[in-house]
Amino acid sequence: MNGAILLTGAQYQTKSGWDAFSLNKNYAEAVRRCDALPLLAVDGKSADDYASMADGLILTGGADISPAMYGESELHRCTHVSPLRDEMELSLLRSFLSAKKPILGICRGLQLLNVFFGGTLWPHLSDNIGESHEQSVHAVSIVSDSILGDLFGSHALVNSYHHQGIRTLGSNLRPLAYSQANGKNTLVEAFIHEKRNILAVQWHPERMLDGANTPCMLPLFRWFVEQTSGDSLRPRE
Repeated sequence: MNGAILLTGAQYQTKSGWDAFSLNKNYAEAVRRCDALPLLAVDGKSADDYASMADGLILTGGADISPAMYGESELHRCTHVSPLRDEMELSLLRSFLSAKKPILGICRGLQLLNVFFGGTLWPHLSDNIGESHEQSVHAVSIVSDSILGDLFGSHALVNSYHHQGIRTLGSNLRPLAYSQANGKNTLVEAFIHEKRNILAVQWHPERMLDGANTPCMLPLFRWFVEQTSGDSLRPRE
């Protein structure tokens, strides 16, 4: 066993009125196939304990990041926001950063990390830049001399379920992949932090484990789990 990986999930209320948490089982399956133990976070107040117990953190996909978090007011363009999840994940993020443990962001997780480090988002891509990235498969251009380049080459087809996207990058975040917006490779689809143990992707690698229509993304999870064994994420020049 390679250790324990903490995963965040959706917070919702059941029909009976109970507060609950949920996680797409593909996330847990990806971690399990890397011979690591998947754990679900359910309490931001226990963030320090989680960071002490787990070896890495995966911020998963889900609800929109509230525009208020990055100085915008276009809440009507968001399909669903989750302030309680925002609060919990920010607490976990701070604790894992303090513990100097690796963090992987996926879709919403990438967006939360970008905002945390001072970046901004497009609230609704189809309105803001005339491109829709919802429910589609598209190509990304990958920085060749990077960990993603090592794993997947200079180009890859990825899935896409997001309607928000990176507008400006946060501090010390280095782009690793781009997709086209208005005919140019301008929309950041992945980044690494230059000083912290953080990597994030806009697509959903947990839904790309069989390699049927897109590259198998299990190597990304394996690489991340390997980093939790003691080696830090090494940003590539």
